[in-house]
Amino acid sequence: MHHDIKKFSKVAAQKANTTQTGQTLLEVIIAIGVITVGIIGTIALVITSTKAGNVSQNELIATNLAREGIEVARSIRDNNWLAIEANTPGVTWDQDLFDPAAPGGGLAGFTAIPLFDADNNQWSLDFDANDFITTCTDHTCTQVFRTQDQLHQYADALPPGTSEVPFARLVTLRPICRDENNAEALLEDSSKVCADLANQNGLGAQVKKVGVEIESQVRYRVEQEEATYTLVDRVYNWKPGVVDE
Repeated sequence: MHHDIKKFSKVAAQKANTTQTGQTLLEVIIAIGVITVGIIGTIALVITSTKAGNVSQNELIATNLAREGIEVARSIRDNNWLAIEANTPGVTWDQDLFDPAAPGGGLAGFTAIPLFDADNNQWSLDFDANDFITTCTDHTCTQVFRTQDQLHQYADALPPGTSEVPFARLVTLRPICRDENNAEALLEDSSKVCADLANQNGLGAQVKKVGVEIESQVRYRVEQEEATYTLVDRVYNWKPGVVDE
């Protein structure tokens, strides 16, 4: 009887050890699973955060480029006002805000890229770009480049040290035409002038150019996908004493 009890105790101990070993192994497997899930989740979060950061940064750059396009056109109008006040001959308020020599119709002559002259610290608009694929010398006109930590566009050959960035910008300047009843319409054909819209599109007989609608559009790439940011504003010739066209 004593021998049987001893044998039973030994068997029970072996079963207990086996059960404990099985539980320990199960706990290790569960722990590894939890850690693995945590690591995968962390990696996914980092990837998502990095991608979101890139998107946010590109959106910010696109917004600033679009806003800059608006301000360049506005500054040209303001400089024209100053020239008129200084009695500079031949200057009109909308000078350099369109290309009167542009061939053909449509928006040709209304589309441009902003250029910065570092030597004279002055902005201008170049109207050679008719769309986002027009070529200027050795590159696409609307392409934006990084030069000495600044973003610029170029109509001529690229200067040394420039590198392409995933942004392109096109500014469209549509004349705002107004009649004697203050009704307004946009001119969509650069081969015409506002006076040509007289008695059309609900306008009266006396139509003149009173402003410019500026559409600054920036295209950019994020993770091989193309996005577009567009900013639209209007500038008017509200300066007293400056004659409308």
